[in-house]
Amino acid sequence: MPSRTTVPHFSHSRQSQPMLKEYFQIQLGPRVQLAMPLENTSEAMTEVRRNICAIPGVPPHLPGVVNQRGRLLWVLDLAALLGVETPRGSGGSAEKLTLLALSRDRQANNLDTAELPQVGCLVTELKGVINLDPRQLKPLPSQLSKQVRPYLHGIVPVGDSLVAILDIAAVFRTLRANSFSRRLSVNP
Repeated sequence: MPSRTTVPHFSHSRQSQPMLKEYFQIQLGPRVQLAMPLENTSEAMTEVRRNICAIPGVPPHLPGVVNQRGRLLWVLDLAALLGVETPRGSGGSAEKLTLLALSRDRQANNLDTAELPQVGCLVTELKGVINLDPRQLKPLPSQLSKQVRPYLHGIVPVGDSLVAILDIAAVFRTLRANSFSRRLSVNP
């Protein structure tokens, strides 16, 4: 919870409170932490690898689809898309995977959550909801890979770590740009 600063009684200026925004923090591999706007996350789920149905001819960052309550949900290997090395599990069909369902901004599209295109992002660990002040957003480090840069807004300090803010619109633009976008159902 943010600390409050008491303004001395002799001051006529009003000290502004931080404009906090909620994000869902995730871990990709041992060293990469990302935050996604909470308004773009719809649910976290555990899925068994054997339940992912592979689709031939799609990029490696899309391992396939899963059945999400009678609806097909594309699975996005976010680490593969961003070029992040992650420790791989057993790879066996019983391996449990953690997915975070992302959707495009419902306000920008004037759509109900059920109508929004969604993708289930594979993540290493769900860290939980955090409140961040967007004014603390810092530019991306210059040594950051060119493959990653288009997908990030910037970085913010969270405790002793730096957390990168994922650009959800950039992720969906990449999915839409693929030649198989009609099968992905991520067109506007």
